[in-house]
Parts: sequence; C-alpha cells; structure tokens
Amino acid sequence: MNEKYITIEETLSSDSLPPEMLPHLLLSQMLLTGARKPMVWLSLVTENTELVGKDGTTIKIPAMTQISATTESAPDVEADEFAGFTVSDPEMTTVDISVADLVYCSFKLTKILLEDNVSIDYVQKVLANAKSAVLETMNYDIRTLVQAASGTETATIDAFSYKNILDARAKLENSGWLIGDDSAVLVINVANKNLLLTDKDFVPSERFTASQIEDMVDGAVGLYAGCQVVVDVDLEDNEGYILATHGRLGVVVALVYKREIQTDSQQFQMQEKTQTAVTTRYKPAVVQPLGIVKISVSSSP
Repeated sequence: MNEKYITIEETLSSDSLPPEMLPHLLLSQMLLTGARKPMVWLSLVTENTELVGKDGTTIKIPAMTQISATTESAPDVEADEFAGFTVSDPEMTTVDISVADLVYCSFKLTKILLEDNVSIDYVQKVLANAKSAVLETMNYDIRTLVQAASGTETATIDAFSYKNILDARAKLENSGWLIGDDSAVLVINVANKNLLLTDKDFVPSERFTASQIEDMVDGAVGLYAGCQVVVDVDLEDNEGYILATHGRLGVVVALVYKREIQTDSQQFQMQEKTQTAVTTRYKPAVVQPLGIVKISVSSSP
C-alpha cells in the first residue's frame, strides 16, 4: 500500500492578517525628526525687548555724527583778536526699527495619538520642532538682512587665506571698530571652512584657552586671522562676512522684539484635538553697517 503525503506550505504576510492583528513596533522614546541647519546668525545680533509690553511698535535708537576740533592762532594778550569759537553742530538722528509681522508655527495633536503612544512625549517633541521652525525663520531673516545691507565695509579677495582675511579684518581696525583684543566673527560656508582646516594657522575650538572660551560665540568652530569662525551652510562659496561683536561701540545688528517667542494652546473637546501655536513678533535691523565687512571671493574653493 502506497502512502502519499501532501505538504502545504503557505507564507503568512502581515497583509493577510486582520487589521486588528497587524504587527506594530514602536521604538520607545525614539522619534525620527531629521537634522536642522545650524542657526549661527542668532548669536551675532543684539536682542532688544524694550517694546515688549509697551505702547507702539517702533523703537528709536539715537545716533550722532562725529565732529572735529578746530585750531586757532593764540591771540595777543594785549589785544582782543579772538572773536570767539567756531561752533560745530553734530547731526542728531534716530535709527527707527518698526515691528509689524507675526511669525508663527501651529500644529494639532489628537487625544487618540497621545494615549496610544504614551512612550513618546509627542507634545514636547512637536513643540520643540515648531520652535526650531520659528528660529530658522529668524536666522534666515537676519542673514538676508546682512547680505542686502548697504554702507558696509567691503573686501574683494581671490581666496580665503590668512593674509586675505587679515586684510579684510583690518578694514574694521582702520575705522576704529576693532582695537586690541576686540572680538570679530568670520562667517563662511562649509567648503571654505574645510579649506581653512588645512591651514596650519587655523586654531580649532577644542584648543581655545579659558579666556577665549568666555568670548566664544555659539557655533564657533575655531580661530583664524584674529576672528572666530562660524559656519552658515547656506552661504555661497564666493561670500563671507566679518562682524564686530564686542559691543564697545554699540549695536551692529539688532533684533527687536514686540513679542518674544511664546506658546499658546487651545483645546477642542468635541474634536478631541489640541491646537498649539508658537508665535513671535520681531524685526532685525543693521544699525551700524560700518561694523560689518562683506567679503567677495573672486574664485571658489
């Protein structure tokens, strides 16, 4: 008697299961959000909150032109030859900065999402994401403002080298903006930063002294030609900027707030949703353009 065996093989995929039995894996405390670009310009401005909680939307920063001394021959002591002083009248003006626009990032989260995924604090994660979105907008606005600023010092170089950056920095020294150890910041892109890394005169940030660390701005990667180097990934290869950041002569670039960054939430009970908004009102302004050197590079790295 011959026996026959029948073997049935079947691969059961997740698509074959009822919806309520679909496998689901949630890695606890892990939510992939990707990387955001460095926001270095926010550390290169002077923040002002004088408008917050006050009437009006415009702040006026007083400014005065420089005047010169006059030389006069000494008068004869026995004669009345000195007619009087020549008056120098300084020009008094104001730099007006008006804040109008509202910048915001808003999101909604459902009650079901939150209660089904309790291992991840979705509220804090999305809130941090929204705040970063607002900060990115602020950083973009400051960069765009400096790029378009008029009345700045300018320097045209053929490449990013130690001598060329020293010469560009010297424009701020010659006009009195930098004296002695006054701090300055060189803003460049990644390609030019990598070029400087091959120069023996580049001092990486991990080799900063204690005093240098105290003066270090956020995002500084090293020292080069008397400047702290920070990297803005969105700059072009043929551009760079040197800014005086010591504050001794007052504000170079101001960031004026009418409303500092704040968070407000509203619950919609019948929809089981909570809407949150991160908002701010601000205006960046180049107050003293001569504290900035715009660098144009005639060749790319």
